Amino acid sequence: MSLLRLNTNPSPKQLRLFGLVWLVFFGTAAGLLATRGASETTVMATAALAIAVPLAGWVFPPLMRLVFIGLSYVTFPLGLAVSVVILSTLYYLVFTPMGLLARLFGYDPMSRKFDSATDSYWVERRLKEGVDSYFRQS
Repeated sequence: MSLLRLNTNPSPKQLRLFGLVWLVFFGTAAGLLATRGASETTVMATAALAIAVPLAGWVFPPLMRLVFIGLSYVTFPLGLAVSVVILSTLYYLVFTPMGLLARLFGYDPMSRKFDSATDSYWVERRLKEGVDSYFRQS
């Protein structure tokens, strides 16, 4: 079992949603191309692509499954790379400075500092009311 798996057996509901997202995405792209002054051929080709793929998938559902799986394989490496970049950035630009600042100001929430004057590091905790309190966790 791998950590990351591609969905190679999408449900009909997922394929319908994929077709709808495809239509909205490429329809919006065609509209943006038209307003930005792209050539008429480019706009028409994008609009035709927006309509043709979901329509063909509605008439012949295995085609939509093929497009879904093909795009999953094409976009998987990009998604993997972007997630590594985002997580690395978050770690090195947010969590590392926070940890360094906490150490700089002496924040030690686990009380890990060594104290040679103490006899024991045992921490006394207050006793719960009784066994019944285990069923009322709060």
